[in-house]
Amino acid sequence: MFRVQQALITLSVVAASLAAACAPATAPTAGGASQPAGSAARSPALQALIDAASREGQVNYADTGAPEVLAEQAKRFNERFGTNIDVELVPLRATETNTRVRQEIAAGKVTVDVIHPSSGLVYGLIDDQVDALEPFDWVGTFGDTLPEISQVVDRVPEVARGRALEYQHLVRAIVYNKNLVPATDVPKRWDDLLDPRWQGKRLAIDPQGSSTYQLIARWDDARVLDYSRKLAAQDPLWVGSTINVARAVARGEALVGITAIDNILDLQREGEPVEIAPTEFYPATQQLIFPVKGSPHVNAARLWTAWLTTEGMPIAATLGQSNQRAWPDSNSEMARKLIELKGDLAMLSSQSDLERADRVRTQIVDEYKRLGAK
Repeated sequence: MFRVQQALITLSVVAASLAAACAPATAPTAGGASQPAGSAARSPALQALIDAASREGQVNYADTGAPEVLAEQAKRFNERFGTNIDVELVPLRATETNTRVRQEIAAGKVTVDVIHPSSGLVYGLIDDQVDALEPFDWVGTFGDTLPEISQVVDRVPEVARGRALEYQHLVRAIVYNKNLVPATDVPKRWDDLLDPRWQGKRLAIDPQGSSTYQLIARWDDARVLDYSRKLAAQDPLWVGSTINVARAVARGEALVGITAIDNILDLQREGEPVEIAPTEFYPATQQLIFPVKGSPHVNAARLWTAWLTTEGMPIAATLGQSNQRAWPDSNSEMARKLIELKGDLAMLSSQSDLERADRVRTQIVDEYKRLGAK
């Protein structure tokens, strides 16, 4: 099945390339400037949104990406729609952004236009005290111009569907240093990390629980907690945050670790000797992206959000930013890697599963503190 998916992806890319090569050049306007790509296919609703977005002229986008990458994305975005909208970076992590948005909504003064927290954090923005999301007709507005928009609408958990779009996936995997770990020792199952060969700082994990809590996608709570305790008994190298786990493995400070796949792909682009272990499943959560209700530039925010989650995704990848989805039909580097590994993507997306994951993560952190993790 995976080979068939790869073949279909390849054929679709070839067909798209041939179509682009044979397409007629865009006719110039009366003023001599070319019309932006796809303008002929715009619905009246989209054109009205573009006009309103142009009048607003700005998007305040909460992200932790590199400013130079965002600048290039903004350039491509404006070229696509014939706009001149400033995309301003608000350098906040997801948890900080959620706190700020709740405070701003309570004060009646929203300043952040677009955020992309994990789906679990999104549920924290839909409660009795605050509702930061509002409905919008994404498919009716963008369907003719950005056909992929229907996918990123439909794959959002039901409670936020029509109000947020699917952005990227946070997929956990075992990372190993391919220069230091013989092929015969590469873990094939999650339980392989409990082997005595990884004792004594050869295994890197995050003391904040991010390494293991997502395993509830396939295991019950008791097994995840027991597994986390057994990893702690391996005398691991405690490394705060999963990106730093991946870097520690790349440097050879540990031989294996648990991190996010996008961290591994980023390091591979930099030439680091890290690889993804072929485990029995890969637990994942979604990040959702949405314009904040009551934001000052809501039309520009909607235009930016729709483009970023469709045509903007492959552009981000070419700029070295791993904002990727892992579904087999995503045609992303991450998706192709999981197809190659014959990986079982285990997605946590329901509110009950994500609330359960948060509870388990809290228990893991408490247990690690008891065991003296730092």
